[in-house]
Amino acid sequence: MKTFNCLFLLLLLFTGCSSNKDVSKQLDALLKYNIVIGQGGGFAGTHNGYYIDTLGIVKSFSGISFSKSKMENLGQLLPAQIDDINSSFQSVMNSKYSQVGNVTSYLVISKDNNEYRFSWEGTFPDKNVPPEIVSFYQKVNDIINKLKK
Repeated sequence: MKTFNCLFLLLLLFTGCSSNKDVSKQLDALLKYNIVIGQGGGFAGTHNGYYIDTLGIVKSFSGISFSKSKMENLGQLLPAQIDDINSSFQSVMNSKYSQVGNVTSYLVISKDNNEYRFSWEGTFPDKNVPPEIVSFYQKVNDIINKLKK
């Protein structure tokens, strides 16, 4: 009887370990990216913008620098909106653009341990910003604006 109990406990222990690994893999697959979109600079040097994670949770931030601890929840994106963002990632992954000015707008995508940074002078992308970056930036902004209403 003792042998059976020991075998049962050992089996239970191993299955518990493998299910933790499965849960961990599922969480890693879900938390693959985040997006920071905003602008900052000027006389006061403040930054304002939004943070979106893979699960579609949108937070706003405002301050001298970006800080996850000072963000306020804005809401949750719909699954269709999350899919729309996911399907658009590839369009900007091979792009590069970095300009700064007194006021600089930026788009930062962290995905699969890589970071893609784009920035331009002013509050809106000008004609020099590659169209795929402008398109992605506008798509994310439109989705956020719908959430704020």
